Amino acid sequence: MLKAIRPAALFAVVLLAACGGGAAPSSAPAASVAAPASAAVNPTSAAAGASTAASAKPATSGSAASAKPAASGSAAGSAAAAGSGQIKAAFGVLSVASTPMWAAQDEGLFKKEGLNVELSSLESAALIQAIVAGSVAMGTGSTTNTVNGVAQGADIRSVAAVTQTSSLMLISKPDVNSLNDLKGKAIAVTQPLSSSDFITRLVLQKNGLVYNKDVNILTAGTTNGQVAAFESGQVAAITGPIDVVNGLPAGSYKILVNIPEQHYAFSEQSLIVNGAFARAQPQAVASFINAFYQGSLLMLKDYDTYTKVAKAHLKGITDQALKAGHDNYESIWSTPANPRVTPESVQTIIDLLGEQNAKVKALKYEDVVDNSYIERLKAQGAFTNGGCQGC
Repeated sequence: MLKAIRPAALFAVVLLAACGGGAAPSSAPAASVAAPASAAVNPTSAAAGASTAASAKPATSGSAASAKPAASGSAAGSAAAAGSGQIKAAFGVLSVASTPMWAAQDEGLFKKEGLNVELSSLESAALIQAIVAGSVAMGTGSTTNTVNGVAQGADIRSVAAVTQTSSLMLISKPDVNSLNDLKGKAIAVTQPLSSSDFITRLVLQKNGLVYNKDVNILTAGTTNGQVAAFESGQVAAITGPIDVVNGLPAGSYKILVNIPEQHYAFSEQSLIVNGAFARAQPQAVASFINAFYQGSLLMLKDYDTYTKVAKAHLKGITDQALKAGHDNYESIWSTPANPRVTPESVQTIIDLLGEQNAKVKALKYEDVVDNSYIERLKAQGAFTNGGCQGC
């Protein structure tokens, strides 16, 4: 069900998730959408509304990775067979945002790097939990969750990214004319400290509105859950990917804030790695980054391959939604030759979350991001086109 985020409990709840609390995989049955609840947040609960889901539904092929730690062995060993090149990885966004990862798998880019990758889908908090536990070695997910996890002592790091700003749109019912019109109403995000949650916080703050006071924030679990809540009228707005937004019926929404046009310095999602695995297999991490990077370039340069890859993973996505998603990412993948997570994009997260969490406030960029794997790639001759600024 949809759940109201209670600010006082938020960080404790996400800490629990980061330290190994139960997580529902993305293949879990959807629950029914309900009115705002006053109970404590369960950041890994799946949301609902399969009957009114958006056009971008997960493909039926493939299984979700388990978020539980391995019964025995080290984190490095449970996520990958030592020396074999076999890596368990996951993606956390069911939208065109994940096409670089899908392309790396589907177009053989991982294999070119000598890697055998088992790729699966996990929602934001479950993905971080799985990486912390070591059941997944690497994944593309919320940098905000990574920052919070590091602050609580999790052995994880962000190691690469393809964007340094937000790709999401804040859309509303047609009768909402401004952010101020959302006072007393609700916006649906996916999960606490997901990218949709954080950028909603940032947009509200920059427009003089208090998160979860002036505007209520509800967690829907997934993008499909957000759409179900929006279409049922339980929320007045959602913050989500452009291809999901384009799957809504014409005339049922308006773009209230085109967030990419704001060009906020914000690491929306990044490639996150388990620390023990990374230390044990640094070349595997570097090779994975290179395949991910090459996948992002392929998605930008080859539209036919982009559409093939996206349609293989997003059931029922329309050509209009595909084009809108590509145009959006083309505008924010402003430096596709630079896979480095920038200091500015992380500092935005530290500054905003640090207002309520002293442990986050004390973090430095180097505590969150490990650039040694990109530096290794550069030393091996990668990025000859002049990319990788700051390496």
